[in-house]
Amino acid sequence: RLEQENEHYKIVMSKWVHQMKTPLSVLDLMTQEKQLIPSADIREETGRMEYLLNQILHLIRMENLKNDFMVERCQLVALVKSAINEQKNYFIQNEVFPKLDIRDSVYVYTDKKWFAFAMQQFLNNAVKYSDSGQSIQLTAKYESNKAVLKIQDFGSGICLEEQSRIFDFCYTGSNGRKKQKESSGLGLYLAKNILDYLGHEIRMTSEQGKGTIFQIYMQTD
Repeated sequence: RLEQENEHYKIVMSKWVHQMKTPLSVLDLMTQEKQLIPSADIREETGRMEYLLNQILHLIRMENLKNDFMVERCQLVALVKSAINEQKNYFIQNEVFPKLDIRDSVYVYTDKKWFAFAMQQFLNNAVKYSDSGQSIQLTAKYESNKAVLKIQDFGSGICLEEQSRIFDFCYTGSNGRKKQKESSGLGLYLAKNILDYLGHEIRMTSEQGKGTIFQIYMQTD
């Protein structure tokens, strides 16, 4: 088991270093240009680095997750707005727009910090595989004693053959390989592990060319 975990970390670090080299190389090319560099371009590359750094830091911290989380009653719409705000620049850069329809009265039990990070992974993926001008819809409903948060995009979708592997360690799939400079294969793996630990069920449906829906089931009492 230890040998397997060690091999996993080698793979992660190799992929992470490769991912970090891309925005650094872009920034280096920018600084070599004689013309003025648009601040939006710099923000895009530094934002990509910050996102990748956060992924690797949370991967490391997950080893000690049981000592670093606190479940409490939280207003769902506030949690979702916070996650959207963290990805605000990414939404703007890609001209994809969040549409939020969650009542203020919906409360759930979760850990604010870890849930927010998991949400950011789903939002980042939704934006990444959507076209300019499309929207990401976030809604909530009650089912029995649970609240169900739905995250729906209308982007490229996931082919049927790959759907069972999307939460696998470092799996990028055909969509991720098309956007190789942005896909680490860690986001959904981390999100699924966090939600499992918090006791939140996650379900996914997708149709290639029409988009993807993630539904997160959370305790309300």
